[in-house]
Amino acid sequence: MSKQHIQKANGVFIAYFVHTGQLSKEEAQKMSGLDDTHFNEAYHKAGKIAAKVGDDKNVAKLYNHLAEEVEEYMKKISGYGIA
Repeated sequence: MSKQHIQKANGVFIAYFVHTGQLSKEEAQKMSGLDDTHFNEAYHKAGKIAAKVGDDKNVAKLYNHLAEEVEEYMKKISGYGIA
């Protein structure tokens, strides 16, 4: 179901803000609407993004790494990687 993959992609983006200290893990999970298993998957992916971005808070760098982590979901949404 593509709605679930949209929710997962959004969950990764939201979980990134836990790693930057902007949200608590509980707040982010609630915002994402994901269950524990899927949110933990999103949180793990977001951790990879945070590690790659590091102290360089360049938005383009964030989105490039976000794209790498959510590409599998985007392909399931549209079949091409973009909606």
